[in-house]
Amino acid sequence: MNIMFELIWLAITHPKEAFKRIREKRPLYAALILLLIYGIVSIVTGYIAGKSSLNLLPQIPESEITPYFGEFLQNLNSLISGYFSSMFFFVFGLITPYLTTFISTAIYDLIGQFFVKKGAGITLFIAWSFAAIPMLIYKVLNLTTLTLFSYSLPIYIELIFIIWSMYMYITAIKETYEINTGLSIGIYFTPIIVIFVLLIIYMALLFPLISKYLLSLTTGII
Repeated sequence: MNIMFELIWLAITHPKEAFKRIREKRPLYAALILLLIYGIVSIVTGYIAGKSSLNLLPQIPESEITPYFGEFLQNLNSLISGYFSSMFFFVFGLITPYLTTFISTAIYDLIGQFFVKKGAGITLFIAWSFAAIPMLIYKVLNLTTLTLFSYSLPIYIELIFIIWSMYMYITAIKETYEINTGLSIGIYFTPIIVIFVLLIIYMALLFPLISKYLLSLTTGII
């Protein structure tokens, strides 16, 4: 446990030193515990945020609520409340950090092997876990404001933590594979660029079909 807290502090204050130490010691158990903490914080934050969203539904004036609409709101309330209180929400929230970290690590280690001719799956998994600390801090802050003030942090605050996370992930890649900053940035953005290009191609292929469908609807109306 001591090494986990030590690495958390180093990741916040001296990320390069933290990831170098991870490369040398590879404390897998510390990463697994940290991901468990991340999952628990995510579950509690999601639960409180979900319950808070229910408070927005009854603010509609009663004069505007028809019997059918009132029944719909009641069913929606029950559905949302049931989901955030279900075992599925709890179990899925605990599994998600492990699953996403494992998948991300597998993808980036494959790319790393392509560019660097060197595999470091377990080391990258551990580094990736600690690179998520900025978003863990954001979730804790958001949980605090939600609990105390029923107020969610604004999007620009989240954006700051996202940028911080990107820096952490790039540094994790750099120190894990012992490469320069430019190559680590290239490795980090490779999947993002590929997904973006595939999305553009998909939209380009889909656009003629949508245009044809809309044209047929317009013709039918006329």
